[in-house]
Amino acid sequence: MNVNASVQDTIRTLKQKEILLTSKLDNVLTTQNIPGPTGATGPSGGPIGPTGSTWTTGTRGAAGATGATGATGIGVTGPTGSTLSTFGLFNRIQTTPVAVAAGATAPLTVAGA
Repeated sequence: MNVNASVQDTIRTLKQKEILLTSKLDNVLTTQNIPGPTGATGPSGGPIGPTGSTWTTGTRGAAGATGATGATGIGVTGPTGSTLSTFGLFNRIQTTPVAVAAGATAPLTVAGA
């Protein structure tokens, strides 16, 4: 079979390119790995989780003991007030009506004074 000369040239060129590409691929595969720059740091932590369920309130505890009585205060005892019986109070109120001017207060007088 007779192959055209231009087809033979094309096949020859393709074989040369194949040999060249195979050589380059072998070089790349046999070289030591060169580390690239460190990548950016990822985000810390994850998203915040949902809020947990609320528990029921426990039973109330027993009442605590009564505290100790405090110390007696210091100070002077006030004077004893006068004693006036209900009878004595009413016995001394004036029972005779008194004329009082408008805007004035009624005078109280003690009987026998």
